[in-house]
Amino acid sequence: MPHLVVARQQESLDWIHALPDHCSLTLYNAGDAVDASAFDHEIDVRAVPAGTPAMVCFLRYLQQGQQAHGHEVIVFTPGDPLAHSPAFIELLAQSDRFADLQVLSAQGPDAQWPPLAVRHADRRDWIDDAPVRAERFSLGSLAPLAYQHDAALRAGKVYRRKHRLAEGVPVLAHFLELAGLPALAQEARQADLGVYAHGGMVAVRRARLQQQRAALRLQLDRLSVLLHADHNYPEVLERAWLHLLGLPFIGLAAMAQPQAAAQQLAAPAMARVVASIDAVLAASRPIPVLKPETAIAIKPPQPLPAATAPEVSDVALLRDRAHAAFLRGDTSIAWDWLQQALNQAPRDITLLAEATQMAYAQQDTERALHCARRALAVDPDHLECKFTLAMCLAASGQPEEALALFDQLNQHPLAEQWQAQHPDWPSLPDAPLQALQPTSLRRNPQAA
Repeated sequence: MPHLVVARQQESLDWIHALPDHCSLTLYNAGDAVDASAFDHEIDVRAVPAGTPAMVCFLRYLQQGQQAHGHEVIVFTPGDPLAHSPAFIELLAQSDRFADLQVLSAQGPDAQWPPLAVRHADRRDWIDDAPVRAERFSLGSLAPLAYQHDAALRAGKVYRRKHRLAEGVPVLAHFLELAGLPALAQEARQADLGVYAHGGMVAVRRARLQQQRAALRLQLDRLSVLLHADHNYPEVLERAWLHLLGLPFIGLAAMAQPQAAAQQLAAPAMARVVASIDAVLAASRPIPVLKPETAIAIKPPQPLPAATAPEVSDVALLRDRAHAAFLRGDTSIAWDWLQQALNQAPRDITLLAEATQMAYAQQDTERALHCARRALAVDPDHLECKFTLAMCLAASGQPEEALALFDQLNQHPLAEQWQAQHPDWPSLPDAPLQALQPTSLRRNPQAA
């Protein structure tokens, strides 16, 4: 059974009564006094100052070198684990199925989260019917990619301002360098995304925790000083927590072209911001980022198919005919109608967006890139085209520009609005996150 390391503020501890037998706890208590004898489980209560962040407590546990003898799994959790993981008790009963490093959080308490229907449609990380969700986030801004999160964006901006970081410097890489972890910082600089568990809720096998603690022994004191030096640092450390415990970062280089919805031309951009980004990332693996000399070259788009449709002068009619031809599968004729329309109205953003979405739906990355850039030259804030450009850049080995666009879309006010209006769109693929499987937890040697 697991040993729990709990960082409590003023939360109720009634949930402890429901824990499986033989669980024990180390309770860092920043709230009212706790009577350990009131519980059936073995509890080691350690008082900490009021307001002590959870990450400070977790780091202290590593510093003190606790072994948790007799317990194979160590679980780190805030004082109310059910707020982040409603199935927490059920998960603990399945601890024999945990990976060496297992995310346990499924949601956050923040009202800006997507509705439950959206979050729970993504089952890739679940353990049977118990939901868990590993969040992918930008190493540059600290913001998650699947939804808008003001606190994370604010933490990244505050950190960047305090340290006067240039725009291209990833926040997390700088923090890891500051903490005396140059090798891990270099990995962050070479990658694009990190993975984190809300509240730092993660289970670690004891042997793995001892190994990582030994590797970090000289840096733990330095990290502790950092966390006390700035109230913003614990939130940054929460983003780095899984990677301190050995999880590789994620690179977006040369990902496969994302599956496109061929029957949905010009669908709402935020639909894909909420779902498609995360769906693509579900299939990504911790691979090294391509160097400039090996990056995939983007060829100029091929000429449009030869005209096979009669000339028509009405732009709206041409667009409607192109749309109808595309939906029935006559893509050559559809491109001809659309080209005729663009010849008459070359700066019509609706036509340019239609061309972008048509190319994207056909998985024609080269043409989609060309059309999206042409559309954004007319309307730099066009959300559908900006998203399509970002997806195509990620798929073609240009992650830096792609991540910058994803960050812009994530911060757009329409993101939150779309999420509130579309709680059930769509179901995401039921695919495992490769980086969290036991066989994939080794640090990627090529990224060091």
